[in-house]
Amino acid sequence: MTVFEQVREAIDMRTVAEGYGLHIDRAGMCLCPFHTEKTPSAKIYPKNLYCFGCGTSADIISFTQRMFNLEKPIDAVKKLNEDFGLHIVVGEAPTTAEVSEYRKRIEARRAYEQWEKQAWKTLHDYLWLMRE
Repeated sequence: MTVFEQVREAIDMRTVAEGYGLHIDRAGMCLCPFHTEKTPSAKIYPKNLYCFGCGTSADIISFTQRMFNLEKPIDAVKKLNEDFGLHIVVGEAPTTAEVSEYRKRIEARRAYEQWEKQAWKTLHDYLWLMRE
């Protein structure tokens, strides 16, 4: 597993975009940071950003690279690693134990996100039941 794959699996686009100052509404729309606009035209998806105004499409790494005018994608990986505390060792191949521990953390985070999503759905359904 490369460091690029590790970063893409470790963090989602919304977290990166919000972490770097974009204000995302409930529909996942925000002002595109790559051109001037008054109304949101960029859509944040789990793994990438797409702007309907300028046509920009960027994953987590290319978004960071473009936001901070970094020369190489590996520089964006290093910045993401530092800024979001991903604990990814850049420059050397991870050991089997590190990969398995990394995958466990990712799986635990995904399980929590699923649980949280289900909890919000349950609360939402209960609210509507109470309103009736």
